[in-house]
Amino acid sequence: MATYTMKFGGTSVGTPESIAAVADIVKSTLDEGHRVVVVVSAMGGVTDMLLRSMDAARRGDKWEYQSLNDKIRHKHEEVANLLLEPTPRREKLLTSITRLLDEHLQLCQAVNILGEYTPRITDSVVSFGERMSSRLVAAVLQERSVDARQMDATQLIVTDDNFQNASPLWGRTREEIARHLIPTLSNGQTPVLTGFIGATVNGTVTTLGRGGSDYSAAIFAAHSHSDELVIWTDVNGVMTTDPRIDRRAKVLPSVSYAEVGELAFYGAKVLHPKTVQPIVEMGMPVRVRNTFNPDFPGTLITARSEAAATVIKAVTVVRSVSLLTVGGRG
Repeated sequence: MATYTMKFGGTSVGTPESIAAVADIVKSTLDEGHRVVVVVSAMGGVTDMLLRSMDAARRGDKWEYQSLNDKIRHKHEEVANLLLEPTPRREKLLTSITRLLDEHLQLCQAVNILGEYTPRITDSVVSFGERMSSRLVAAVLQERSVDARQMDATQLIVTDDNFQNASPLWGRTREEIARHLIPTLSNGQTPVLTGFIGATVNGTVTTLGRGGSDYSAAIFAAHSHSDELVIWTDVNGVMTTDPRIDRRAKVLPSVSYAEVGELAFYGAKVLHPKTVQPIVEMGMPVRVRNTFNPDFPGTLITARSEAAATVIKAVTVVRSVSLLTVGGRG
């Protein structure tokens, strides 16, 4: 029996159809006798709407932030109504989403009164996306007879108070994961965790910055002793270049930790370099796969670098950069 930590990005949980596909992937892995730790991002577009709601509140545009709140509510309710039977499970889910969105409105009203928002408030507001999507995915898995348990990462990842780009306090984080996550797996349950967020020692919500959901997944994979971290996204894997620029782009069957870090640093939309930090020393493999093409093996990322037949393995693009050459008599 293997343990897989599976992270699903915003596009993978963006629509009722994609969430159904996520549930199929998790259920089939469990049916094979493996254990799964599920980590989810916010539904596609929700984080942007939450950020826009704060801007609207700062400007005093009450109609806009209330309208955005309604749109977010409708987006989640649509999935619940399509994928869940009208049972107490669905009512409990909708009640929890309503409660979270009521908190969102209260924060917007506070920003409206103050006329400004701080990084601390920003983290609290954007956390609602993951908190709602994780509850939604857990309910859909339960509908399919999976013993899923939703958990907020605020219980598990303890961070400093550098809001919007917090760093984990590793000792405390390991303790909380051992106290809460490991027993959940040992009891045969499937945890469904929020990516991207954590909390300070006193419980204030923080976010982990760019690439935060992948980073969260790597932390959970490392400290739950997973056999593999699987990043499910909307492409077949790490590619030789951007397929929107060159149709000849192909999926790389394997790359090393160092290579994927370089690709990300120089503009490729692959794993953020800090994602692999918690698992490099363990030598844990990472696989990038496509939620919408689950039969494709994707790209395997390990410590080992293999030479490419074409010498150059991949080409990246960095846009909006000017090159300045300075010369002189010397």
